[in-house]
Amino acid sequence: MLMLLTLCGTSWGADPIAEARLEAYENAIELLQRDGGEIARTNGKEGLIQRYRSILSEFPGFPNSVLIEWQIAKIYESYDPERGEPQDLPNAVRIYDSILSRYGPEEPYPGFPI
Repeated sequence: MLMLLTLCGTSWGADPIAEARLEAYENAIELLQRDGGEIARTNGKEGLIQRYRSILSEFPGFPNSVLIEWQIAKIYESYDPERGEPQDLPNAVRIYDSILSRYGPEEPYPGFPI
């Protein structure tokens, strides 16, 4: 269910505060990738989605936000038979539409034929 998110070689320059924020962002992504399965088992899909959304709100405008949003849509799209959680296709489509309307062609679109 989780996908590896990378920063595509983004450099924020020599600003130590910006570098520290970028490191915190990378650490938040790594922790979520490591613990995402357990979060989903314990708190369900909504718990996992909330964690992804917290990264988006804590680090607005950071590199690859589109990948985090895409991952949220994929979670909505997924079916979890273990927990009996059905797909939520209307929310998945809403997020995909939002991604396509807000991000330019220079952004990475995983799984989108662009």
